[in-house]
Formats: sequence, C-alpha cells, structure tokens
Amino acid sequence: MRLNRIFGKQATGESLEALADTICPHCGASIPRSRRCPECNQPAFSLPGWALSGRERRFITRKRLIVSGCVLAVLLFVFWLNYPFLPNYGILLFNRPTTEASSNSTIERWSMAGGDLAQRKTVFSAGRSQDLPTGTIRWNAPTGEGTRAGPIVADGVVYQGAYFKIVALDADTGELIWSQPTSGPVQTSLALAGGRLYAGFLDHHVRALAPDTGEVIWEFRTGDIITSSPVVHDGILYLGAWDNLQYALDAATGKVIWTYEATDKVSSHSPVADGIMAVPDKGGRVHLLDARTGQNRLVYRTPRSTNAAPVIAHDQVYFAAGGRIYAIDATEKEVPGQYQFKRVWAQFWLWQVPGVPRPAGQQGGLWRFSPDGEDSSIVASPAVTNTRLYVGDLDGRLYAIDPASGSEQWRFETEGGIYASPIVVGNTVYIATQEGRVYAVDGESGEEIWNLTLDAGVNEPMAFAEGRLYVRTEDGSVVAID
Repeated sequence: MRLNRIFGKQATGESLEALADTICPHCGASIPRSRRCPECNQPAFSLPGWALSGRERRFITRKRLIVSGCVLAVLLFVFWLNYPFLPNYGILLFNRPTTEASSNSTIERWSMAGGDLAQRKTVFSAGRSQDLPTGTIRWNAPTGEGTRAGPIVADGVVYQGAYFKIVALDADTGELIWSQPTSGPVQTSLALAGGRLYAGFLDHHVRALAPDTGEVIWEFRTGDIITSSPVVHDGILYLGAWDNLQYALDAATGKVIWTYEATDKVSSHSPVADGIMAVPDKGGRVHLLDARTGQNRLVYRTPRSTNAAPVIAHDQVYFAAGGRIYAIDATEKEVPGQYQFKRVWAQFWLWQVPGVPRPAGQQGGLWRFSPDGEDSSIVASPAVTNTRLYVGDLDGRLYAIDPASGSEQWRFETEGGIYASPIVVGNTVYIATQEGRVYAVDGESGEEIWNLTLDAGVNEPMAFAEGRLYVRTEDGSVVAID
C-alpha cells in the first residue's frame, strides 16, 4: 500500500517503521502488530520498515537526472576534444609497413633531399677540419638540360634526376655509371632507402628503382603531377602530389598505408620527427599530422604560398611563406572548430562590439622573421642547428637567426639571390647563389671563409658526403667541390 496516499505526503524511514506496527495495511486502522484488524477483520501482516522504505524509494529522481545529464555532457565534451587525436587502430593494425627502411643521411652519405628526416640540412659531426671542403672544383659532369632536382650521394655514387633521365655518377670522378630514361624531366630529388631508389615524376607516378641499374621495381600512380621529393621513414614512403593529397606508401611494395587531403597542391616534401609530419601546401597552410596514421593535429594558415619544405627542430616547425620565416609549436593540437570560432570572435572584435576582448593569436604560432617587412624575399627552406637557424633571401643576404626567439644574430651579403637552402657542416655554413657563387661562412661570426665561382647559377640545395660538396647548377651540370 502506498502510505503517502493515506497521509498525503512522503513517509520517512523512521515513520514507516512505526506505522508498520500499528496500521492495518487494508483499511488503515490502528491494530497491534501481527493481529487481525478489528475494523475489517483482515489479517494484518506487517512488513518491516526497511521493506516499505524500499518500495517507496524511486530509482529515477530529478536530482539523479540532473547529475547524470551533467556527467554525460562532460564526458561528451572531453570526447569531442580528444577524438581526432585518438589512435587509428585500423591503420595501426592492418596497414603496417613491411620493412624499417629509412632515407636518413649520415656523415658518409646524403641520401635524401634536405639530408635528414627532419630536413635540418645539417651534419653535426664533420670530423677533422682538414676533411671540410676548401673551395676547389674536383669535377664537373654535364647531364643535359637543367631540372629542379638536387643530387643525393651514397656509397660512392651520385644519383641525379635529369632531363628525361636519371643518371648515376661516380662520386670520385664524375664518370657515368648508368643512365635510365624517364617519361619526362625529373623535377624532384631522389631518395635512397633499404636498397632502393625512389623518385616522383610528372607523369603522376612514384617509382622504386634498383640503385645499381635504375630499373623499375614497382610503381604507384597518384592523381596528379609530383614535384615533392620522397621521404622514407620506418618503412613508409611519404610524398605529396598536385591532387592535394599526401601519400604514405609501403616502401617495399607501394601499397597505400594512408592518404591525407590538404587544402591545396602539395608541391614540396614533408619532414618527419618524433612521430610528427609537417605537410606544406600551395594555399599557405602547414598541416601537422601523425606520421604513422595521417591523422590531423593542427593546421597553421598563412596568407601566402608555402613552396619549400618545412623543418622540424627544437619542438618547433620552421617554414618560409610570403617572404617570411614562421615558427610554430610542433606539439600543439587544434580542437575541431577552434579556428572558425576564433574567426567569428575576431570579426566581432573588429566590429568593436562592446565587451569583446582582442582575440588570441592563431593556435601554435610562436614568431615570424621578416627583415624587410612586406618586401621580404625569403623563399628557401632554412637550415637549423642546435643554436642557429640559417636562411637566405633573393636579395643575396644570408641570415643567422635565434631559433627560440626569431631574433637576427648576423647577416652576410653575397653576390646573387639565394634561392637554394644553405647546408651546415660542423660550424660552417655553405650557400650557393643564382649568380653561381658558392660561399663557406663561419656559422658563429658570419665571416667568409672562402668563395668559388661556378659556370652557372644554383637553384637547388647542395649535398655533402665524405668531405665533399655536390652542387647542381641550372645548366644541368653536377659539380663536386673539395
């Protein structure tokens, strides 16, 4: 019986215990415990108070509904914040590379564009000072018309993408070892990893080649032309194409592991460091991805195109866009919708809506280096050491920058614009200009060590291996400098 109907209110546990001894459950008359009711003559089987109390207790109450709703809202919010960054176990378990091949360079070899996976373009241990180049040309090997491919060097062989061919040259003499025809000009540097040579082509294909003959082992077709150089890490081949996609392929087989769609053409290669990949696109954006699964972590937006490869160092990503150098936090993550929210916030602030504070800066942004303001002309990717960042501009100036703050440390004037990235060996910075001048500069003081004049200008980064520089000139020659 529901006692609250009799008394018009909810009974407490204590009152129910007392009522169980004196109230008839049939008619409500007062009776002794466990006797018949004198009014209705019905047996009075009294229930203990705890039993009546349990029957009167409601499982769903307003308070419980409110608490449960709040807990659910918090859990959903936490999930919304973190779901883009949860591991993609489908890729981790079922799309695994079959080797651990890497194109990372050492002091004996320069086996990919940019030297190392992070694109730092730096050889930290140069050996003895007498092993460094002194500015003497050892050989000059013509390869046909010029292309945008830089040389790579490994095991005594220089591999060079050329005009409708790939050539292999002897690193000591410059003599031709082999030449393999291609479907068009090779506009990307090659990469060597796991006993295979990798190259992207304008016919929409990336191919794995035998390094001793240049014969094709496998090929994979993308949706558009390829101008980004291959990068190989932990058995995965990374490269971008003009179909707006960044591809991750099994380096051994060419099987797709994952793809990521950027907002514009991916025309340059992407560094990899500490599980993070930085993908630039021609729309001025840099996409920070999980290198293993391709999941997006952050998109940093600039108003101008990013045509050169970024660099990952010091937990930061450095890249050139719109004539400037940007530094962003490599560890940042962007919550879905965060950028759009800040845009709305900024618009209200521009409208001077009362009470709207100045919006925060773009997620992950740290500093910018722009020596001439809007007229700055930095287009090349920087070289980064433990203490300096080095980059040149089209006005012929080489800058040394503090990588933590973006402040200028010194500058060095050259003859001719600097389109190619510098490289650093030990404490020496090497830079080549569009006028064909090659300079060796002290990395600490910015003083010139030596310079050399070549027969043609240089637009592609140099390579360094076993104490020698290798330079690709715009007339199609490869020059070795001791």
